[in-house]
Amino acid sequence: MFQTKPAITPSTVIPNLNIMAKTVEMDKGISLLPSYICVDAIKEGKLEIKINISF
Repeated sequence: MFQTKPAITPSTVIPNLNIMAKTVEMDKGISLLPSYICVDAIKEGKLEIKINISF
């Protein structure tokens, strides 16, 4: 999907997308999440789209 490695090294790996979204909502990190996981949080202003990637 991506042509280059990210410039950051993850400090934690969370294998559950819902928990990952909640972690980002709590302002404890950043993530690339599918929209279906975070659509409600975006509508409520808890999450913000920084980069919109469409396939």
